[in-house]
Amino acid sequence: MKRLSLLALAFAMTACETLPPPLPPVDDPEQAWKVRQHLLADTLPWSLTGRISIKTEDDSWQASLRWHESAGKYEIWLSGPLGQGTVQIEGSEQGAILRTDDEHYVAKNAETLLHEQLGWYIPVSGLHAWILGLPEPGMPARQEVDDRGRLSRLVQSGWEISYRKYMRVNDLELPRKVFLKNSRLDVRVVIDQWNLEQ
Repeated sequence: MKRLSLLALAFAMTACETLPPPLPPVDDPEQAWKVRQHLLADTLPWSLTGRISIKTEDDSWQASLRWHESAGKYEIWLSGPLGQGTVQIEGSEQGAILRTDDEHYVAKNAETLLHEQLGWYIPVSGLHAWILGLPEPGMPARQEVDDRGRLSRLVQSGWEISYRKYMRVNDLELPRKVFLKNSRLDVRVVIDQWNLEQ
């Protein structure tokens, strides 16, 4: 029993050592935020895995999430929404395709597809920036930055986005928990893993 306890302790210590420590507060958060925006703007291509939940006054659903973005194109996989198995969305400036296990649909953008097929308007065009911890370029925004120069709150395009937790990824801190809401929807994204293919 004692040996088992020592092994468990050693494993726990090893696991803790693999987690990079959080970055300390900075002297000038606003300047750090400016630098951070430039760094994050150059992160393509990237991918993530995690979970998403969407809630309205009348309904809610959850799904596993995989997202890959590269060179103006994105692929999103949602596993489990509305009991449909896997929903795959591919998109670019030219349009978007949504595929389920049995069908596929085409529209000018992912927002239209998700609204038509799943019943909710999810702001994919903004979310690809928000999920990195950035405002969507070219759109008015109100933002709050924390003591490390990271977004803590963003209001843009009718959505309020709050950043509840960050995680170290290489030399950056990227969002771990991103909560979005507007007058109709409450969307929560929890990211388990980031991959920056720099």
